[in-house]
Amino acid sequence: MKLQGKNKVYEIDTSECFWNMLVCLEEKSFIGNALPKDCIQNSNGVYVFFDVNNIPLRIGKAKLLRNRILSYSQNLNNHKYFDLFQSEISFVGVIYSKKIEDKNYCETDLIQSYKPIGNLNELGN
Repeated sequence: MKLQGKNKVYEIDTSECFWNMLVCLEEKSFIGNALPKDCIQNSNGVYVFFDVNNIPLRIGKAKLLRNRILSYSQNLNNHKYFDLFQSEISFVGVIYSKKIEDKNYCETDLIQSYKPIGNLNELGN
């Protein structure tokens, strides 16, 4: 799967996607093995929540992607605007990056290109 940013095309390996995101969030079942360890690595990069039409709903960056994604189900009060798109999530994909600068650039580029509802605060809305 490819995402076209304003300045670059980013590749999301669908084997690294977590397809049961919505079910796990609704059941609050991200505890234990709900997100298999081999599904999304705890690495530096960008995560993207998608709807069923592969439209980005939220784009974010993290030093530890797995922990960041899990945090959405563990303390919803820490995630402003999450309730606006939670029920629309179909899956989450990741783009791993080796350098912090690459992660930051990728996140900014994709947010500016897609303007996802879950990034309203970054867009100044």
